[in-house]
Amino acid sequence: MSEVSVSETDKRTAAAVNAASELLRLSGFVASVAARSGAERIDLDVSIDEADVPLLVGGQGQTLQAYQLLVNRMVQREHDDDDRPINLDVAGFGESRARRLAKLANQLADVVREKGLEARVYGMNPKDRRSMHVALEEIQGVQTYSEDEGIARRLVVTRR
Repeated sequence: MSEVSVSETDKRTAAAVNAASELLRLSGFVASVAARSGAERIDLDVSIDEADVPLLVGGQGQTLQAYQLLVNRMVQREHDDDDRPINLDVAGFGESRARRLAKLANQLADVVREKGLEARVYGMNPKDRRSMHVALEEIQGVQTYSEDEGIARRLVVTRR
């Protein structure tokens, strides 16, 4: 069962809720999906039984990331005129992860400023890398960029 808490005119958001609900149902989850739609992105909050949260999130959020990718692809087929990304969150996992990444970003910034070294962070998915860039862009004395391509892509933090 899904609940669409958006206006009737926001078809991409309604399609996102429907796609996520159907995908979760077909995967055997009993879930409720609520949406918050903004100009930049669509956030879907998934409510499921607490015992199922680790199964849906997966190790380091990889399963949740896969579901998010599928929902984005499913919706993009129908609504290619609207390119807002769709973010899935279960039990606050995404917000918690963003807080942990911001804390790591601050620690890296301190080391880079104090020691004058570059810090490289490997093995991050694009969403996590972006969270780190955003967290560090307001910190004085450091700058960030990404280097390499594909799975070798990494975040670099340097002194400004």
